[in-house]
Amino acid sequence: MALSVATAGCSKDSDSSNTEQTLVENFKALVLGGKDIDSLQTWSTAKGVTVKVNVNFDDTNEYPVYILPANPANTTDVAYLGMVRVLSGSSKTISIACPVAKSQLYAACYNSKGQVIIMPFVVDATTVEITINGAWSSNTMEEPLPNCIYYAFETPSGTFRDFDYNDVVLRVGALTEREEGNFVSNIQIMCIGNSLKTTLLYKGDPLGDELHSVIGVSTTQTANVSNVTRVFAKVGELTFSDGSTRIDQLDFSLMAEDSDGNKWTLHNGEAPLYIVVNGNDQRQWFWPSDGFNIGVAYPHFSSWASNRLTAIDWYDSSNAATSKVVKWTADDE
Repeated sequence: MALSVATAGCSKDSDSSNTEQTLVENFKALVLGGKDIDSLQTWSTAKGVTVKVNVNFDDTNEYPVYILPANPANTTDVAYLGMVRVLSGSSKTISIACPVAKSQLYAACYNSKGQVIIMPFVVDATTVEITINGAWSSNTMEEPLPNCIYYAFETPSGTFRDFDYNDVVLRVGALTEREEGNFVSNIQIMCIGNSLKTTLLYKGDPLGDELHSVIGVSTTQTANVSNVTRVFAKVGELTFSDGSTRIDQLDFSLMAEDSDGNKWTLHNGEAPLYIVVNGNDQRQWFWPSDGFNIGVAYPHFSSWASNRLTAIDWYDSSNAATSKVVKWTADDE
Protein backbone atom coordinates (compact mmCIF):
# COMPACT_ATOMS: atom_id res chain seq x y z
CA MET A 1 0.00 0.00 0.00
CA ALA A 2 0.96 3.61 -0.33
CA LEU A 3 -0.46 6.76 1.12
CA SER A 4 -0.64 10.50 0.79
CA VAL A 5 -2.20 12.94 3.20
CA ALA A 6 -3.93 15.67 1.28
CA THR A 7 -4.16 19.03 2.94
CA ALA A 8 -7.57 20.54 3.12
CA GLY A 9 -9.38 23.46 4.61
CA CYS A 10 -13.06 24.03 5.14
CA SER A 11 -15.11 27.00 4.15
CA LYS A 12 -18.40 27.69 5.87
CA ASP A 13 -21.32 29.74 4.67
CA SER A 14 -21.33 31.45 8.08
CA ASP A 15 -18.44 32.56 10.30
CA SER A 16 -16.33 29.84 11.91
CA SER A 17 -14.12 30.10 14.98
CA ASN A 18 -11.90 27.29 13.71
CA THR A 19 -9.12 28.65 11.52
CA GLU A 20 -6.98 26.40 9.39
CA GLN A 21 -4.03 27.18 11.67
CA THR A 22 -6.00 25.97 14.67
CA LEU A 23 -6.81 22.74 12.84
CA VAL A 24 -3.13 22.19 12.09
CA GLU A 25 -2.19 22.80 15.73
CA ASN A 26 -4.93 20.42 16.90
CA PHE A 27 -3.69 17.81 14.44
CA LYS A 28 -0.12 18.12 15.74
CA ALA A 29 -1.23 17.95 19.37
CA LEU A 30 -3.76 15.12 19.08
CA VAL A 31 -2.24 12.95 16.37
CA LEU A 32 1.50 13.69 16.41
CA GLY A 33 1.93 13.97 20.17
CA GLY A 34 3.21 17.51 19.85
CA LYS A 35 5.79 16.71 17.16
CA ASP A 36 6.32 19.14 14.32
CA ILE A 37 5.34 18.18 10.80
CA ASP A 38 8.31 17.48 8.54
CA SER A 39 8.89 20.73 6.64
CA LEU A 40 9.51 18.67 3.48
CA GLN A 41 6.51 16.42 4.04
CA THR A 42 4.61 15.98 0.81
CA TRP A 43 2.01 13.79 2.55
CA SER A 44 2.64 11.08 -0.02
CA THR A 45 4.37 7.73 0.12
CA ALA A 46 3.15 6.95 -3.40
CA LYS A 47 5.31 7.49 -6.43
CA GLY A 48 3.87 8.14 -9.83
CA VAL A 49 5.15 5.76 -12.48
CA THR A 50 4.36 5.97 -16.19
CA VAL A 51 4.56 2.60 -17.93
CA LYS A 52 4.85 2.36 -21.72
CA VAL A 53 3.67 -1.09 -22.78
CA ASN A 54 4.77 -2.60 -26.12
CA VAL A 55 3.10 -5.81 -27.34
CA ASN A 56 4.74 -7.81 -30.13
CA PHE A 57 3.13 -11.01 -31.43
CA ASP A 58 2.70 -12.37 -34.97
CA ASP A 59 -0.89 -11.19 -35.22
CA THR A 60 -3.01 -8.04 -35.05
CA ASN A 61 -5.05 -8.94 -31.96
CA GLU A 62 -5.72 -6.65 -29.02
CA TYR A 63 -4.44 -7.85 -25.64
CA PRO A 64 -5.28 -6.68 -22.09
CA VAL A 65 -2.14 -5.94 -20.09
CA TYR A 66 -2.34 -5.55 -16.31
CA ILE A 67 0.28 -3.86 -14.12
CA LEU A 68 0.42 -5.63 -10.74
CA PRO A 69 2.27 -5.13 -7.43
CA ALA A 70 3.02 -8.87 -7.05
CA ASN A 71 3.33 -11.97 -9.21
CA PRO A 72 -0.22 -13.23 -9.86
CA ALA A 73 1.11 -16.76 -10.26
CA ASN A 74 2.36 -16.75 -6.67
CA THR A 75 -0.09 -14.47 -4.83
CA THR A 76 -3.79 -15.23 -4.38
CA ASP A 77 -6.19 -12.60 -5.72
CA VAL A 78 -3.55 -9.94 -6.39
CA ALA A 79 -5.26 -6.84 -7.80
CA TYR A 80 -3.89 -4.65 -10.58
CA LEU A 81 -2.66 -1.06 -10.43
CA GLY A 82 -3.70 -0.25 -13.98
CA MET A 83 -4.84 -1.93 -17.22
CA VAL A 84 -4.48 -1.07 -20.90
CA ARG A 85 -5.60 -2.81 -24.08
CA VAL A 86 -2.78 -2.91 -26.63
CA LEU A 87 -2.86 -3.99 -30.27
CA SER A 88 -0.04 -6.33 -31.22
CA GLY A 89 2.68 -4.37 -32.95
CA SER A 90 1.85 -1.16 -31.09
CA SER A 91 2.26 0.47 -27.68
CA LYS A 92 0.21 2.32 -25.10
CA THR A 93 1.04 4.30 -21.94
CA ILE A 94 -0.61 4.31 -18.52
CA SER A 95 0.21 6.14 -15.28
CA ILE A 96 -0.09 4.36 -11.94
CA ALA A 97 0.27 5.29 -8.28
CA CYS A 98 3.02 2.87 -7.31
CA PRO A 99 3.66 2.06 -3.64
CA VAL A 100 6.88 3.87 -2.79
CA ALA A 101 8.47 0.74 -1.30
CA LYS A 102 7.91 -1.26 -4.49
CA SER A 103 11.02 -1.59 -6.65
CA GLN A 104 9.61 -4.38 -8.81
CA LEU A 105 6.25 -4.70 -10.51
CA TYR A 106 4.74 -7.27 -12.85
CA ALA A 107 3.00 -7.04 -16.22
CA ALA A 108 0.50 -9.77 -17.06
CA CYS A 109 -0.77 -10.11 -20.62
CA TYR A 110 -3.76 -12.38 -21.33
CA ASN A 111 -4.98 -13.99 -24.55
CA SER A 112 -8.53 -15.01 -25.42
CA LYS A 113 -7.94 -18.52 -24.04
CA GLY A 114 -7.01 -17.21 -20.59
CA GLN A 115 -3.35 -18.03 -21.07
CA VAL A 116 -0.93 -15.48 -19.71
CA ILE A 117 2.58 -14.10 -20.06
CA ILE A 118 3.94 -12.62 -16.82
CA MET A 119 6.90 -10.27 -16.98
CA PRO A 120 8.63 -8.73 -13.95
CA PHE A 121 10.21 -5.31 -14.36
CA VAL A 122 12.20 -2.96 -12.18
CA VAL A 123 10.83 0.45 -11.21
CA ASP A 124 13.98 2.57 -11.19
CA ALA A 125 12.60 5.75 -12.76
CA THR A 126 9.38 7.67 -13.13
CA THR A 127 9.00 6.33 -16.68
CA VAL A 128 9.43 2.65 -17.55
CA GLU A 129 9.14 0.90 -20.91
CA ILE A 130 8.38 -2.81 -21.24
CA THR A 131 7.89 -5.16 -24.20
CA ILE A 132 5.69 -8.23 -24.01
CA ASN A 133 6.24 -11.21 -26.31
CA GLY A 134 7.27 -14.85 -26.04
CA ALA A 135 5.42 -18.07 -25.26
CA TRP A 136 2.06 -18.30 -23.55
CA SER A 137 1.64 -20.31 -20.36
CA SER A 138 0.23 -23.81 -20.74
CA ASN A 139 -2.28 -23.21 -17.95
CA THR A 140 -4.97 -20.52 -17.71
CA MET A 141 -5.57 -17.82 -15.10
CA GLU A 142 -8.50 -15.58 -14.27
CA GLU A 143 -7.95 -11.94 -15.08
CA PRO A 144 -7.46 -9.86 -11.89
CA LEU A 145 -9.68 -7.27 -10.24
CA PRO A 146 -8.70 -3.59 -10.07
CA ASN A 147 -6.72 -2.38 -7.10
CA CYS A 148 -7.70 0.91 -5.54
CA ILE A 149 -6.98 4.07 -3.62
CA TYR A 150 -8.79 5.01 -0.40
CA TYR A 151 -9.77 8.61 0.35
CA ALA A 152 -10.49 8.96 4.07
CA PHE A 153 -12.01 12.25 5.26
CA GLU A 154 -12.53 14.26 8.42
CA THR A 155 -15.69 16.26 7.79
CA PRO A 156 -16.12 19.77 9.22
CA SER A 157 -18.63 19.40 12.06
CA GLY A 158 -18.72 22.04 14.76
CA THR A 159 -15.42 22.69 16.51
CA PHE A 160 -14.34 19.09 17.21
CA ARG A 161 -12.04 16.88 15.15
CA ASP A 162 -11.04 13.41 16.32
CA PHE A 163 -8.90 12.74 13.23
CA ASP A 164 -10.08 9.14 12.93
CA TYR A 165 -10.57 9.69 9.19
CA ASN A 166 -13.70 7.53 9.01
CA ASP A 167 -16.28 10.30 8.54
CA VAL A 168 -16.22 9.39 4.85
CA VAL A 169 -14.09 6.60 3.37
CA LEU A 170 -14.13 6.19 -0.41
CA ARG A 171 -12.55 3.47 -2.52
CA VAL A 172 -11.42 4.58 -5.98
CA GLY A 173 -10.72 1.81 -8.49
CA ALA A 174 -7.57 1.62 -10.60
CA LEU A 175 -7.91 2.89 -14.16
CA THR A 176 -9.31 0.28 -16.52
CA GLU A 177 -9.43 0.80 -20.27
CA ARG A 178 -13.01 -0.13 -21.11
CA GLU A 179 -12.59 0.66 -24.79
CA GLU A 180 -10.15 2.59 -26.96
CA GLY A 181 -9.36 5.92 -25.29
CA ASN A 182 -11.91 5.38 -22.51
CA PHE A 183 -10.45 4.79 -19.04
CA VAL A 184 -12.86 4.29 -16.15
CA SER A 185 -12.51 4.42 -12.36
CA ASN A 186 -15.34 3.26 -10.09
CA ILE A 187 -16.00 5.12 -6.83
CA GLN A 188 -17.45 3.30 -3.78
CA ILE A 189 -18.49 4.44 -0.32
CA MET A 190 -16.95 2.12 2.28
CA CYS A 191 -17.72 3.89 5.55
CA ILE A 192 -19.58 6.95 6.75
CA GLY A 193 -19.11 8.15 10.31
CA ASN A 194 -20.71 11.59 10.40
CA SER A 195 -24.28 12.77 10.92
CA LEU A 196 -24.17 15.48 8.28
CA LYS A 197 -25.88 15.51 4.92
CA THR A 198 -22.79 14.85 2.80
CA THR A 199 -22.25 14.99 -0.96
CA LEU A 200 -19.09 14.06 -2.84
CA LEU A 201 -17.79 16.68 -5.27
CA TYR A 202 -15.39 16.12 -8.15
CA LYS A 203 -13.89 19.31 -9.56
CA GLY A 204 -16.56 21.16 -7.61
CA ASP A 205 -19.53 19.31 -9.10
CA PRO A 206 -21.68 16.70 -7.29
CA LEU A 207 -20.82 13.08 -8.02
CA GLY A 208 -23.62 10.66 -7.17
CA ASP A 209 -26.30 10.97 -4.50
CA GLU A 210 -26.00 11.99 -0.84
CA LEU A 211 -23.53 9.51 0.67
CA HIS A 212 -25.66 8.19 3.56
CA SER A 213 -28.40 7.31 1.11
CA VAL A 214 -25.92 5.56 -1.19
CA ILE A 215 -24.77 3.16 1.54
CA GLY A 216 -28.36 2.75 2.75
CA VAL A 217 -28.67 4.60 6.09
CA SER A 218 -30.34 7.80 7.23
CA THR A 219 -28.38 11.03 7.63
CA THR A 220 -28.38 10.59 11.42
CA GLN A 221 -26.86 7.10 11.20
CA THR A 222 -23.30 5.88 10.67
CA ALA A 223 -22.17 2.80 8.76
CA ASN A 224 -19.10 0.55 9.07
CA VAL A 225 -17.34 2.67 11.72
CA SER A 226 -16.70 -0.22 14.14
CA ASN A 227 -17.39 -3.27 11.99
CA VAL A 228 -18.76 -3.87 8.51
CA THR A 229 -22.55 -4.08 8.64
CA ARG A 230 -23.45 -2.43 5.32
CA VAL A 231 -22.39 -3.57 1.85
CA PHE A 232 -19.93 -1.22 0.15
CA ALA A 233 -21.89 0.75 -2.46
CA LYS A 234 -21.07 2.42 -5.76
CA VAL A 235 -21.26 6.23 -5.71
CA GLY A 236 -20.49 6.68 -9.40
CA GLU A 237 -17.67 6.44 -11.88
CA LEU A 238 -15.19 8.77 -13.52
CA THR A 239 -14.16 8.48 -17.16
CA PHE A 240 -10.91 9.80 -18.62
CA SER A 241 -9.77 10.13 -22.21
CA ASP A 242 -6.38 8.54 -21.58
CA GLY A 243 -4.45 6.59 -18.98
CA SER A 244 -2.33 9.46 -17.66
CA THR A 245 -4.60 10.34 -14.72
CA ARG A 246 -3.26 9.54 -11.23
CA ILE A 247 -6.15 8.21 -9.16
CA ASP A 248 -4.36 9.25 -5.96
CA GLN A 249 -4.51 12.90 -7.05
CA LEU A 250 -8.15 13.33 -7.99
CA ASP A 251 -9.83 16.67 -7.27
CA PHE A 252 -12.32 15.46 -4.66
CA SER A 253 -14.03 17.59 -2.04
CA LEU A 254 -17.07 17.22 0.19
CA MET A 255 -20.10 19.41 0.74
CA ALA A 256 -21.68 18.92 4.16
CA GLU A 257 -24.81 20.34 5.78
CA ASP A 258 -25.86 20.08 9.43
CA SER A 259 -29.39 19.91 10.87
CA ASP A 260 -29.49 23.71 11.21
CA GLY A 261 -28.80 24.20 7.52
CA ASN A 262 -25.18 25.33 7.99
CA LYS A 263 -23.07 24.22 5.03
CA TRP A 264 -19.35 23.56 4.67
CA THR A 265 -17.15 22.55 1.78
CA LEU A 266 -14.00 20.53 2.42
CA HIS A 267 -11.48 21.71 -0.15
CA ASN A 268 -7.77 22.14 -0.80
CA GLY A 269 -6.16 24.31 1.85
CA GLU A 270 -3.76 23.90 4.76
CA ALA A 271 -5.31 21.66 7.41
CA PRO A 272 -4.80 17.87 7.01
CA LEU A 273 -8.43 16.78 6.82
CA TYR A 274 -8.17 13.86 4.44
CA ILE A 275 -5.68 11.11 3.66
CA VAL A 276 -5.20 9.07 0.51
CA VAL A 277 -4.17 5.42 0.94
CA ASN A 278 -3.38 2.66 -1.56
CA GLY A 279 -5.16 -0.63 -0.99
CA ASN A 280 -3.07 -3.72 -0.34
CA ASP A 281 -2.63 -6.48 -2.93
CA GLN A 282 -6.18 -7.68 -2.14
CA ARG A 283 -7.73 -4.17 -2.45
CA GLN A 284 -8.09 -3.64 1.32
CA TRP A 285 -7.30 -0.92 3.81
CA PHE A 286 -8.46 -0.97 7.43
CA TRP A 287 -9.59 2.50 8.48
CA PRO A 288 -9.53 3.56 12.17
CA SER A 289 -12.50 2.56 14.32
CA ASP A 290 -14.73 5.37 15.48
CA GLY A 291 -13.05 7.69 17.97
CA PHE A 292 -9.47 6.42 17.51
CA ASN A 293 -7.28 8.99 15.81
CA ILE A 294 -4.98 7.84 13.02
CA GLY A 295 -1.90 8.08 15.28
CA VAL A 296 -3.47 5.67 17.77
CA ALA A 297 -4.83 3.26 15.16
CA TYR A 298 -1.49 3.31 13.32
CA PRO A 299 1.21 4.02 15.93
CA HIS A 300 3.98 4.73 13.39
CA PHE A 301 2.01 7.49 11.68
CA SER A 302 3.49 10.28 13.81
CA SER A 303 7.04 9.15 13.06
CA TRP A 304 6.36 9.31 9.34
CA ALA A 305 4.57 12.66 9.53
CA SER A 306 7.55 14.10 11.40
CA ASN A 307 10.12 12.51 9.08
CA ARG A 308 8.83 11.44 5.69
CA LEU A 309 11.81 9.11 5.17
CA THR A 310 10.91 6.91 8.14
CA ALA A 311 8.09 4.43 8.79
CA ILE A 312 6.97 4.60 5.17
CA ASP A 313 4.88 1.45 5.63
CA TRP A 314 3.05 2.73 8.74
CA TYR A 315 -0.35 2.29 7.03
CA ASP A 316 0.10 -1.43 6.36
CA SER A 317 -2.33 -3.64 8.27
CA SER A 318 0.60 -5.38 9.96
CA ASN A 319 1.42 -2.06 11.63
CA ALA A 320 -2.13 -1.33 12.82
CA ALA A 321 -3.35 -1.53 16.40
CA THR A 322 -5.66 -4.45 15.62
CA SER A 323 -8.41 -3.54 18.07
CA LYS A 324 -8.52 0.05 16.83
CA VAL A 325 -9.18 -0.47 13.12
CA VAL A 326 -12.12 -1.85 11.15
CA LYS A 327 -10.96 -5.17 9.74
CA TRP A 328 -12.89 -6.85 6.94
CA THR A 329 -12.50 -9.60 4.38
CA ALA A 330 -13.56 -10.36 0.82
CA ASP A 331 -16.77 -11.87 2.23
CA ASP A 332 -17.86 -8.34 3.19
CA GLU A 333 -17.68 -7.13 -0.41
